[in-house]
Amino acid sequence: MRKKNILPAPLLPAALTLAAALAVAVLVNGCAPPKVRVPQPPPAEQAEQVGQKATGGLISEGQRLLASGAVSRAGSTYERAIRIEPRNPQAWYGLAQVRFAQRRYQQTIELCRKTLTHLPTAHPLRRECTALMAAAEGKNQ
Repeated sequence: MRKKNILPAPLLPAALTLAAALAVAVLVNGCAPPKVRVPQPPPAEQAEQVGQKATGGLISEGQRLLASGAVSRAGSTYERAIRIEPRNPQAWYGLAQVRFAQRRYQQTIELCRKTLTHLPTAHPLRRECTALMAAAEGKNQ
């Protein structure tokens, strides 16, 4: 007994072509390497928050070192904070305090000016910075 084709004869070649194309597509996609998701860097605000957390710890450490008399180590700590977050006025002010303790008055003045450029107009640190700069100018003469 002869099998009857499900499709009429004129549609049979088109159906076979479609089936072959589908098989090729399945094979090609099955052989493709898996998609690897590359991690994206954090948005700018997240990176800034991470930097602020890191510099906050370094600034606290610098203050502790300066208070304990480890002036050179405090300077290195403030410099590291500045490398991480160059616009942080507290790091610049801390380094200015270190230079004052080291009797490097001209550098103290320059660092105080740098601090003031990163401070808002009504920031409380502005008064302290101005006083340190005046003290350094008085010693520098």
